[in-house]
Amino acid sequence: MVGSGIFISPKGVLQNTGNVGVSLLVWLACGILSLFGALSYADLGTCITKSGGHYIYLLETLGPLPAFLRLWAEFIMIRPANIAVVSLAFGRYLIEPFFASCHVPPLAVKLVTMAGITLAVVLNCWSVSWAAKVQTGLTVLKMITVGLIIVPGILALRNGHNENFQDSFDTSSLTLEKLPLAFYSGMFAYGGWFYINFVTEEIVNPKKNIPQT
Repeated sequence: MVGSGIFISPKGVLQNTGNVGVSLLVWLACGILSLFGALSYADLGTCITKSGGHYIYLLETLGPLPAFLRLWAEFIMIRPANIAVVSLAFGRYLIEPFFASCHVPPLAVKLVTMAGITLAVVLNCWSVSWAAKVQTGLTVLKMITVGLIIVPGILALRNGHNENFQDSFDTSSLTLEKLPLAFYSGMFAYGGWFYINFVTEEIVNPKKNIPQT
């Protein structure tokens, strides 16, 4: 799964670490933490073969009240905030090329964001299969975009353009009090490792396929 957070988080990680070297360490640490989370959820998915992810695990272990509170927080606060961040980024990236010579008007970003959310809702209500096709197409575009960022960067490094890596661990620019925000941005980019457990019951032979996934 390629989450849209990968196009949002790098700026936050770099700004809140203060230098390139520490930002790369934060990315590595967030990747390791996400790997541990994915392995833990793979274990849970093979032990509790029910769909629902966080909700069902809290329900089975701690009871209905913690599970309800987690579900309530997910639908009232966490999920809307996540959708708002990703949608605003979508709106900004979509219209920014038309305002290359000036600042993008916030109202224009919000209008495009509203149109994008409305289109997504209408598409999912109209046809699940078409929604899946659009999602697949967007995933392909994400992969192409990530490739267009990574490959030219590697070529530039190979050609000796490593100016941004000079003094990578300069402690004068390190901002320790902002490191938690850097980790938050990094974990947001990796935040797709638990989604498969929401559909455990729809997976053929989950005890075999969830760990492999």
